[in-house]
Amino acid sequence: MPPNCRGVGPTRSRKVSSMRPADIEDYALAEYALAESRNYRAELSRIPMKLVGKYVLDLAAGPGTWTRLFAEAGAAKVVWTDRSKRFLDLARKYVSGNPRQNKIAFAISDLVAAPFKDEVFDVVYCRLGLHHSTDERRTLAEIERVLRKGGLMVLVAHRRGLITEKGPGGPKRLLQYVSPYLKLLIQKKGVPARYHIERVLYSRIRRAGLFIEFVDTASPTSLYLLARKPVRESLNCFVPRPNEAQIGKL
Repeated sequence: MPPNCRGVGPTRSRKVSSMRPADIEDYALAEYALAESRNYRAELSRIPMKLVGKYVLDLAAGPGTWTRLFAEAGAAKVVWTDRSKRFLDLARKYVSGNPRQNKIAFAISDLVAAPFKDEVFDVVYCRLGLHHSTDERRTLAEIERVLRKGGLMVLVAHRRGLITEKGPGGPKRLLQYVSPYLKLLIQKKGVPARYHIERVLYSRIRRAGLFIEFVDTASPTSLYLLARKPVRESLNCFVPRPNEAQIGKL
């Protein structure tokens, strides 16, 4: 049982399509191969916090790749969470026999209702999982709630677009924050849609009470973002403003 769990009542949210079993298996195999590569080890080193002795929440953790990496990095406790029971089985098998296995806990959990008490974790990590949330605002609010003061959210998110994309589970839904007003704004300003949509994400993070420290938009397919829970509640949350060179890459 994960530490400091609390009861969670039913939530009303939109239905999100699930990955097919065959796609889950293929995705897990690809992730396990990447876990042994230098790329993932290098990404782990980008986290500006020593993980030794820390409590880490791996949100939408899938096959458990990063769960094991965090445990091997010396975390005192790593909690795997996902809503897929198939991913749970794969993750348990993946960490089985690892010397740090006793530092890992598992919890089936929805992205909009984390079953943990307030201010439990030093780090919340979410890699390419935020778009699966049925309510992005609530997910960000939950991340802020379970983070300790001074705690860090590490978010790797898909770059945002105005069109739906076909995923493993079929066509994905149109991103929830693409409103008619936003479309009109994009047409008037003539700035790439992705810039405006990602600004909405930054605004939601700020409104959740998190301070954005760093955003890397160098990749055309994903962004890497670090946000911290302020130690003082009065601290204003900074939203980065990309310069013209960055806008041109979006």
